[in-house]
Amino acid sequence: MIRPLAAALACLLVVLGPGHAVAQGLVAEAPASNHARLYDAVNEPFDSPEAFDAAVREVARRLTQGDPGMAEIEAQFPGFSLEMMQRIEPVIRQYFNRTQAIYRPQFIAAVAETFSEAEASQLADFYSSNIGRRMLNVAALNSLSGVVLDAQLADQDVTSAMIEAERSDNMRRTREALTAAEEAEIVRELLRIPAVYRMPELSRRTVAIQVAMNNEPMTPDEEREVERIVRTTVNQRMQAAAKLRP
Repeated sequence: MIRPLAAALACLLVVLGPGHAVAQGLVAEAPASNHARLYDAVNEPFDSPEAFDAAVREVARRLTQGDPGMAEIEAQFPGFSLEMMQRIEPVIRQYFNRTQAIYRPQFIAAVAETFSEAEASQLADFYSSNIGRRMLNVAALNSLSGVVLDAQLADQDVTSAMIEAERSDNMRRTREALTAAEEAEIVRELLRIPAVYRMPELSRRTVAIQVAMNNEPMTPDEEREVERIVRTTVNQRMQAAAKLRP
């Protein structure tokens, strides 16, 4: 039998990451409100300022470590990667919001296939509770640390295998970050919600949607704005360095 906490953490398999093909077999319409409420309750912490800040810092760190060119620039201008990513953050948020708008109806349709209205309401209440939010907040702060981000930074397509590996890793790290008391409280709450045991079923239904969402390209305008920000940041750093020369 799947343990309640493991089942609850399967919600992370639905929301990790903001993937060209549309998932097959799902109706891209938003059904009843409790299904949307459940999806939004799970997804909201991943759209928080704290989660975005953590993502920006993680991307800056990986750029510096994984790209020799960026490492050279960072050595010459310490803090460049983080400054650049912080300036790009509004574009990333715009991209994230756009892709969420495209794929949200498909996620909600998958929720409706898996849970009844009453079950979705119970689960939404749990994930909106203090302990449910604590679990999701921990997950959101660790959601960009694996193979999916590596693929995106290398401009490679994200695959279902990557999504499943990332989800499994995030579940593990989230469990490790919870205290024994928090885990016990979560289990007590979830024993009253049998539908939680079908969360892994929901996760399987959303893999294809997640792949599509992660591979969704930036628009030409978004790409041009990123390029402009990078050039501007480099030029400003070079001008500042020139003023310091004797």
